[in-house]
Amino acid sequence: MQRLWGWIFFFGVAGLLLWTTADPGAKAVDPLGGSALPCQVPIPWEIGRLDPEFGLGEEDVALAVRNAARLWEEAAGRAIFPEGEGLTIHLVFDDRQAGLAERETEASRLASVDAQLEERRTRMERDNDRLEREIDAHNERVRALNESGGAPPEVIPELERIERDLERRRSAMQEEIAQLNADVERRNADAEALARAFPPSSIESGSYSETIQQRRGRLVGVADREIQIFRFVSRDHLVLLLAHELGHALGLGHVDTPEAVMAPVHESVVTELHPADRALLAQQCSWD
Repeated sequence: MQRLWGWIFFFGVAGLLLWTTADPGAKAVDPLGGSALPCQVPIPWEIGRLDPEFGLGEEDVALAVRNAARLWEEAAGRAIFPEGEGLTIHLVFDDRQAGLAERETEASRLASVDAQLEERRTRMERDNDRLEREIDAHNERVRALNESGGAPPEVIPELERIERDLERRRSAMQEEIAQLNADVERRNADAEALARAFPPSSIESGSYSETIQQRRGRLVGVADREIQIFRFVSRDHLVLLLAHELGHALGLGHVDTPEAVMAPVHESVVTELHPADRALLAQQCSWD
């Protein structure tokens, strides 16, 4: 019998790269992505621009900010980010989120196709195994009859009918297998096209920026603090991005721990501070 092709998967939905950096534009930032004046708290925050394409209202975003702030406040044991005028938080919809939405839609379609292909493969393997057993049983019966001198004349029509039926079913099975293999090939081509259209890259998801205030060449303060969020896949992801950028507002840089909030790249959504985050906070901010 013809064998089913193996599965070839070219991307995984769970493999999204979530990247955050500081904005190196007109506003000055610390090279590591943190505030030039670390640990200058409290840092009040307010909601600014919320582009409607994200589908979130001010209270939705405010709740996400509170949840993000709570991670740092619980670790610090003190209030750090009260609500008020100061650090302005924006949700800015541009081609980053638009591209992510398009990618997620296609990825969701491919996931549905995968489920259908897997269901067909499982059913066809079961049917194929049953057909193989019936063919083996028929061949064994014919072999036994031949060894005993041949099939009686009255049995031959039945054997010929069974053989025709088995051959018909085997031919139909081979056609079905060929169709499944063609559909798998088409699915893989679609996945390759998606990977080409949205290659893995360090796409900026959020940024923290501030304006440095100087007097006679000395740093005396920061102003115009802003967090901009450009793309997120879920509300938990939004909280993670906000927590990461709030960490920068505290003056924290990045850590080389993928599971940490302050990791430069997140391959999955992090929902709590990692010991590496807590160690960085304690090292940078030694409040009494």
